[in-house]
Amino acid sequence: MMGFRTLGCATLAVLIGCGGKDGPAPDAAPPAATLTIHLYDTAPYTAGPTSPADLVAVQLDDGDWQKLAGDDKGAYQVPLARRYSVLVACVGSPDTTTARVYDRTADDGVRLDVPSCYTPPGPTGTGIVTVQVQNVPAGGVAVVAGPGGVRQLTALPSTSLDLELARGQSEVVAWLETSSLVISKIVRVPPFTLDAAHSVTIDFATQGAAPDRLPLTVRPGPALYTVETVVTPLGSYELAQPLSPTTYLALPAALRLPGDRSRVTVFGGLRDVTVTSASPGPLVVDLPPELAAVGFGAPGAAPRPEWSLGALPPTGTTLTLSVETRTRDQLRAWAIQPSASWLAFAPSLLFDLPDAGPALAGLHADLGLLARTKVTWAAAAVSTATGADGAEVILRSAFAGDTGHYCGNHAIEPPETCDPPDGTTCSADCTAM
Repeated sequence: MMGFRTLGCATLAVLIGCGGKDGPAPDAAPPAATLTIHLYDTAPYTAGPTSPADLVAVQLDDGDWQKLAGDDKGAYQVPLARRYSVLVACVGSPDTTTARVYDRTADDGVRLDVPSCYTPPGPTGTGIVTVQVQNVPAGGVAVVAGPGGVRQLTALPSTSLDLELARGQSEVVAWLETSSLVISKIVRVPPFTLDAAHSVTIDFATQGAAPDRLPLTVRPGPALYTVETVVTPLGSYELAQPLSPTTYLALPAALRLPGDRSRVTVFGGLRDVTVTSASPGPLVVDLPPELAAVGFGAPGAAPRPEWSLGALPPTGTTLTLSVETRTRDQLRAWAIQPSASWLAFAPSLLFDLPDAGPALAGLHADLGLLARTKVTWAAAAVSTATGADGAEVILRSAFAGDTGHYCGNHAIEPPETCDPPDGTTCSADCTAM
């Protein structure tokens, strides 16, 4: 086995419903069919270009994990089992590994379509957009942004800012925040072609318009806070504002262009709803049920995370369990997604990840979680729906936290020689200076 504990009912161990840890497994005779796995490069990961992953492995029923050899287009085949788990691992470099596990049953069909390891190429070059900012009122702050999350702030009445943006089609969006962080005006520069350099002017006295403030109803309410995002064909721009439980912000109608969308995420504790619409209007949001209590532990210096689910997630949701260990130079991240049919045979579940032992290293040397560092984890149940006017609705309930050994926990744990870091005698990696 690759390091997954099998406690009687395959990768997820059933505590109730199949005889406890040592209870008999369901009939494991595989149907006479073939499972085909396709790895797609782009969302929604059901069509389009495909490519192979750095590692694809499968566990059939309670058998050992085995590597799969696919074709050069990211297609893999294996006999279909009643229960199976597929591992797709991506090694961006020797220090960065992400892995996804898909737990399924024969009831889920004979085809599994999932993301590949493809990473879109970065920009071929960048250029400088010089923004002349004018007439920022006293006490206000101007936020000037471009595609790719690039932004700068200024409180000067007039100034010049440089944004380094990818060459090609680009744009500039700016907004004005008052001293109380209320967004009073949005300015949008029409899209332009950026080569080496480009200049634009943002004049808050003569350009732009106040954002639309649209009615918002949250059930059960009120929301703790909201995040509004302007989504254009070229970029996305998050608008920060104080909580307003009865309204949300949208790009003013006078500034909208074809292809623009409005996205608002409403947070209500451990659950949230995101609505994306091409035609923003009055919005009624129903928060999803909370996820049943989730327990988590990562015992040992080499962490073997364990999730314990108090109950199955709500019907119609997709459950994802994730865990990550990270240092300044290394990343190991896992995500596990069991299907509803895979989960259906028991109401209480225990799940653990593989350790960094020989079985795991036999599949790939860089899969194990990093030892003696903080373990960040989450469990989320997500569902999708279509709202009014074709709006995309994503509903999420989640638990999250962190645990484990890490520099900064005031405990000296080898190879640490000091803790916590102080910048004088103890360095940022908990070694003596």
